[in-house]
Amino acid sequence: DYRCRAKAAEALGEIKDVNSLDALKKSAVGDPNQWVREWAINAIKELKVKESVPILIKILQKDKDYRCRAKAAEALGEIKDVSSLDALKKSAVGDPDQSVRDSAIAAIKELSRGNK
Repeated sequence: DYRCRAKAAEALGEIKDVNSLDALKKSAVGDPNQWVREWAINAIKELKVKESVPILIKILQKDKDYRCRAKAAEALGEIKDVSSLDALKKSAVGDPDQSVRDSAIAAIKELSRGNK
């Protein structure tokens, strides 16, 4: 059931164990339920590890659900890795959803604050 998978992702985010990153990445891109993917992205954001940047960029660019793309942008802003800047810029001007564009813009601002 998707609620159990979402709660599991939430719990992994709360304990902030980087050993859970692989499982969270699988859920963030592979789960058929958007809520599970969103909770997995939130958990990845809590880990704040640069190893998650490529998967978050993939989600930002390809996930069909706008909430997941917006959460990926938020996470990239919190991680503050400049390698995500190009993807964030593209989403800031090109994503069809306004909330994703807004999240990408906010993430770009966070990135610029983190690299001064």
